[in-house]
Amino acid sequence: MKKVVQNWELLPIIKEKLDSGSEISIQVVGISMRPFFIDRVTEVTLKQTPTLRKGDICLFLLPNQKMVLHRLIQIKEDHLVMRGDALVSKEFITPSQVLGKVIMYSHHGKTIHTNSRSFRFWSTMWNLLFPFKRVLLGIYRRVAKR
Repeated sequence: MKKVVQNWELLPIIKEKLDSGSEISIQVVGISMRPFFIDRVTEVTLKQTPTLRKGDICLFLLPNQKMVLHRLIQIKEDHLVMRGDALVSKEFITPSQVLGKVIMYSHHGKTIHTNSRSFRFWSTMWNLLFPFKRVLLGIYRRVAKR
């Protein structure tokens, strides 16, 4: 039987595991990363890495201790710019707020590695289609309901 716990309850465990170099897997909760991640269906595997690059999906901690999983869209000298794939708004964080990055994810029995060519291609395409995001997500929602 699965036990459901709040993210904040897991924070010390997640930080400890990632800080020790371990990989951890967690279930995605929320819709901010649609269409790549599906609420309560997608499981992501995270790991701390020494470098981050544009397009990486990172788990980071907001000042209110809320954990967020969003895509790195820009690297500035003193901060990172993050955004959920289904969102328009951006978050500005420091590199020290990043807990780890997604190295692979799975849903519906399929595992996708985030360093694969196909993942990088579709991630880049999604970001290039940013001006049309609302229309594309509307179509996605209608198709996903079927």
